[in-house]
Amino acid sequence: MLEFGDRIMGDGKGINGQCSELRGLDWFLRASKAAAVKAEKGKKPYALVVDCNEIIETLEKHYKDKEEYPHLFEIVYKTRAKAKAALDGADRGAEEDFAKAEEYGKIAKKKAEEAEAYRAKLAKLEKMDYAGLIEELTKAMEDDPEKADACLRNISYFRYQMKDYAGAAEACTKAIGMKPDDAALYSWRGTVKFKMGDRSAIADCDKARELDPKGTYDYPGMSQYQATAEDYDKAVLFYPDKPEPYLGRARNKHHGKLVDLAGAVEDYTKAIELLRGKPETLENLEMLRDALSGRGRAKYRRSEVSGLFSVTNYSGWKEDETDAMALYQRIDAMERQAKKEKKPSQAASG
Repeated sequence: MLEFGDRIMGDGKGINGQCSELRGLDWFLRASKAAAVKAEKGKKPYALVVDCNEIIETLEKHYKDKEEYPHLFEIVYKTRAKAKAALDGADRGAEEDFAKAEEYGKIAKKKAEEAEAYRAKLAKLEKMDYAGLIEELTKAMEDDPEKADACLRNISYFRYQMKDYAGAAEACTKAIGMKPDDAALYSWRGTVKFKMGDRSAIADCDKARELDPKGTYDYPGMSQYQATAEDYDKAVLFYPDKPEPYLGRARNKHHGKLVDLAGAVEDYTKAIELLRGKPETLENLEMLRDALSGRGRAKYRRSEVSGLFSVTNYSGWKEDETDAMALYQRIDAMERQAKKEKKPSQAASG
């Protein structure tokens, strides 16, 4: 192919050093266009057919199934068709090549339209034109009912961004009607309901975990990466017996914009109390470790800020740090033991 590149592109400056069969997409395009110029001028039809055969062979080898570059197929088939038509006026498959060129041209046009539509949607997202996006999705759903569930997911998300939580929940419920086994939909509806103050959000998250036990579906308002301070306050009311919302609110008070170290210590303490009453699973021990470590740092920081390292309410940070370190070691030992037990079972199954 590199020799062919030198031949069809003239001196081919840089081709030997820059192109390969897999990296030469730009070269394919340039080579095809160069061949098209030759065809327009009626030059060397026999050699031109050979050139086009070689381009087509390489394109089909790497890209035919994916149809990533239909414009390249369109150009080269059209070029070869013209070259074949110039061969003594004989029918050497020119019509078939013209037909294929037309077929790939339609694909290329469709892809260009899709790309343009995508760019338009991105522009609306940047402008936060959620109403316009919802209007487009509603029309798309009417035009192609098979895409309805995907459209409804997005409509739910955009309504959520508009703070139309009731509308977001309604759209998600419709999507669930079409995909009743989709755990992610239940999880999302739980998030929306949580914003509405609807306690059935808990049931939705439970359903998501039931459908996909291996998935990671946080209870609404508990994710330290998504929840706001108000969400954590609400989560504590939603799940008074769960440690996660207290741990999340403690982190928010500890590291958030409005630092409240006394409140952080209080919430870390509540999370620790709840975790110590739970089974000693690896997940619970990791949360307990994080809560102890967080409380220790919050106590130290509070004492450092006040300048009073002996303040009774905030003493004990060293003890928390020691307990957290002990848990680190215990968890590490548990994980190493689990790996040891896993290896023999895998060998036995093999």
